[in-house]
Amino acid sequence: MPAKAARNLTRPVQRRPASRRWYLAAAQVSAERDKEFPVRMSFTVEDEDTFHASRDELLDDYARWLASSNAEGDAGDAGVVLDWKWGYQDGELGRWTVADLEEFMLDWCPRKLSLPAEDCADFPRSIRAFMTFLAARGLLAPGSGTLSHLQRCCESSTARFVTKMADPANYGLAKGLFAGAGGLDPGLVEADVAALMQRINSIDELPTLTVGPAQLPEPAERAESAAAAPVLSQLQLLWEFCAAPGRPLTQKGNLRLADARHLVDALGTGDVPDLEIGDYQRTLRSADDLPVLSWLVELAIGARVLRRHRGRLVAVARWRQLSPVEALDRLVDTAVEAGLSGALSPYLYWMETVQDVVDGGVGRLLAELIDWQAAGKPVPIDELAELMVMAVVRSLSGLDDVHVDVVHGWIRDQLDRLAALGVVTLHGVQGVPTGWRGTQARGGVAELTPAGVPVAVRLAEELGIIVLSRPDPATATARDLITLIEHLQPETWLADTAAWVAHRGAGPAARQIVTVLNDAETPAPVVLAVLTQLDGLVGEHAIPAVKTMLDGPHDSFAVQSLLLAGALDPTEVDRDRLVRAGIDFMAVRYDVGGPDDLFAMLVSGDGGTDEQSAVLDNLWRTEHPRLAELLQVIGEHHPDKRVAKSARKTLLQHRSFVASHPSAVPDDSSGPVVTDSGQPVIG
Repeated sequence: MPAKAARNLTRPVQRRPASRRWYLAAAQVSAERDKEFPVRMSFTVEDEDTFHASRDELLDDYARWLASSNAEGDAGDAGVVLDWKWGYQDGELGRWTVADLEEFMLDWCPRKLSLPAEDCADFPRSIRAFMTFLAARGLLAPGSGTLSHLQRCCESSTARFVTKMADPANYGLAKGLFAGAGGLDPGLVEADVAALMQRINSIDELPTLTVGPAQLPEPAERAESAAAAPVLSQLQLLWEFCAAPGRPLTQKGNLRLADARHLVDALGTGDVPDLEIGDYQRTLRSADDLPVLSWLVELAIGARVLRRHRGRLVAVARWRQLSPVEALDRLVDTAVEAGLSGALSPYLYWMETVQDVVDGGVGRLLAELIDWQAAGKPVPIDELAELMVMAVVRSLSGLDDVHVDVVHGWIRDQLDRLAALGVVTLHGVQGVPTGWRGTQARGGVAELTPAGVPVAVRLAEELGIIVLSRPDPATATARDLITLIEHLQPETWLADTAAWVAHRGAGPAARQIVTVLNDAETPAPVVLAVLTQLDGLVGEHAIPAVKTMLDGPHDSFAVQSLLLAGALDPTEVDRDRLVRAGIDFMAVRYDVGGPDDLFAMLVSGDGGTDEQSAVLDNLWRTEHPRLAELLQVIGEHHPDKRVAKSARKTLLQHRSFVASHPSAVPDDSSGPVVTDSGQPVIG
């Protein structure tokens, strides 16, 4: 189910006071029944953006209709039922039957919907009003129940709806989570349940992360990797097995036992059809009891490799026309949508919402793989699983060790299926013996395949994670490379940038680099870091290029760079400009390395405490937005008491000066601030 729909469906409903004369709505608006309404009303799960746009337009019209008709309804309630119809049903927003309404109100709502107890009685009436609106707008599609039947269903379901919403036995899913974890006491009011639900719903709202850079594979490498995905060869065999006229299915739509037994061996699923351990014997009774084969079959049906048709499982001809990359993308999307952690044990029904969260966060798991790969390392699986488990534990108090182990197992299951899909490879996994002659996976490392990198990038970005990419030096821009200096190892960045300079030529490369550095949006630490490497990259072209930065947004760093290169005489530089350059430099060192780096950069060379105090004494009349902050840090943390005292004294003088002279310009009469050795303040 799409993440947006999941969040909408579990969001507490905000209701407005409703008129008690809701039953007048149909009579008051009957004249509008034939009005044309252009909003699209039929959607598939792939139509997420279009669905939300049409849904919002429909709800806006419904809100206007409610206001004009004085009907007892709420657009928020209608939004919930529309999300349910799209996310859980057939996506036909205009087709409603009595069975639809009963399933929504008496099955889904008690398990999923957070609704204050005092509003429960009004909710079915609100849904009744929405059905009336659809009929009034002529939007009830063929195949719908009559309006009178739909209205009567809402009315007759009110008592059962209220009872089921209040009965803890019907909580299931999210509400049952807290009952199972010991966090839901008998008699807990609905408002408390709503608050607990809100905590669960916030789990998948991850903070903005930046990972990478990801190095995307060449098309040929990606295609070769996709073709090697284990699941593709398995589905190829399954497709051939189900070629026309197909394979007969049982009345429940499962493979017959003989076919299932054959496929276990032919596809190498590892399922155990029959089991005999001591006195215990189990004989296969249904293909549903073969988890890996069942997953492959449902995956094939969801990805349109196969289809159920007139009691048979039939191969779809168009599947063979897809390239390996296209086929793999389709399979991954289908598998992720269905959930990669597998079927939920009936004994853990109350953890269904936690499983939904784990499955919805597969992009976060893949983002970690991207980040580790950028560092040139495979990911320890146990460490990765622990990271993902802790994200759940931090959000849900009350989960005991048994429940945490279940979540840990789900992460392992996700990685196993991602490996089957050819997205990751797993190395060094060991099987630890468990009871009933089984084994449990432990240890090992995971890394993305070439085909898996683009998949990981896409799924991570769908969660709002920022994924940087490592470009080809032959085609990269200067901005591409400069952006990555904070995210690549120094030797890697220098190698890529040197290759880029070789493609561009030293002179043009220097000018292009400085153009990016001269942008006010380029962070100061990045500007400083690039300038320290520029001479080594472009040689004699560095100084002319840096001079073009003078008087720009990063003038301070250009001044410092030119002073250190001997291209500027400190005695000829305006005092205020020189001091500001020193303060900007100190601020960057503090931001990057903390107080220790700040103290180390107070003066150049082997300046002692007297020299540091003298430098600080000369700063108090300088207007700079970071000066007070830096002086406070030095005064509170500098290891030398004399320097710390000088900083505190200068801070008091500076604050007094700024308060008395808000627009003062420092006096240049004292000349540039230099050390006893004649070097600039910051070097």
